[in-house]
Amino acid sequence: IIWHCKADAGVKLCLLCRNVVSAESELADVDDDGDVRCDIIDAKELDLVTNDELIEACSRVHHFRLIDPPDVFRVRQIANGFTYKGYNMLVDQTIRHVLRPADQFMHDWMHGLFSSGVFNVLMHYVIERLEAARVDPYGLLRDYMQKRHMPKRLRKFDAAKAFEKSRRKGNRDDKKFRCSASDGLTLFPLLAFWVKTFCIPAGKAVRACEVLVAFCQMAELFTIVACGVVTPDQLSEAVEKFLDMFMGEFGTAPWVSKFHWLLHYPRELRRHGTLYACWVHERKLSLIHI
Repeated sequence: IIWHCKADAGVKLCLLCRNVVSAESELADVDDDGDVRCDIIDAKELDLVTNDELIEACSRVHHFRLIDPPDVFRVRQIANGFTYKGYNMLVDQTIRHVLRPADQFMHDWMHGLFSSGVFNVLMHYVIERLEAARVDPYGLLRDYMQKRHMPKRLRKFDAAKAFEKSRRKGNRDDKKFRCSASDGLTLFPLLAFWVKTFCIPAGKAVRACEVLVAFCQMAELFTIVACGVVTPDQLSEAVEKFLDMFMGEFGTAPWVSKFHWLLHYPRELRRHGTLYACWVHERKLSLIHI
């Protein structure tokens, strides 16, 4: 929002990477060198942009706004990765000396993991695998959640509601497990315990459940990063393990751009010393994570 980058709506879906493009653009399919990718899972393969390159890209959009025909200008915005906004800070010469967009940018892990993010996509595919293994995940999880004794601060949270069978069709149609971000934050440790004590020992969709466990281990690190006890190397190892396991089980077709964000968090933690999350917008939480 600050820089008005197009993200998923553009060919260049990541503000910080030169060589990452959307699968819909099909640019990766026609790149003979293999430099342009949409399925990178190793942060070492990222080709990062510079501050000057981002400012120049945004400046080009502003320069051609009064020159291009509307259709051409629309494509130019998609190709450059920026939406035209008359008051974009990146073209403000009075503050140019303090602008470092590539260095100052930080991905929000709340949106990346839990707001129609990695958790929601992963849960859909895990549930599909469980159903294929003749397990009734909605029925079993609803009963399991009803028996949980939640902490006092979460006494109003109805965990079983997320697994009402009436939600099954909508989740399947969206190819995402629908729940609020704060609900996902509360559910993921309970789900890790459930698959480790029931599904995996019973041999039900074992590999898919192991991917979910890897996600939960990674997500746990994000929840305590503000305490200063998580190192960038620890986070990087957890991210790489999860992405490798996810790709091995589900492939990269289900990926959304928020999977790609995972590769940037360890570097941003190293640069800034912490990771910020916009839980302040999730009014159901009694504790704001910053």
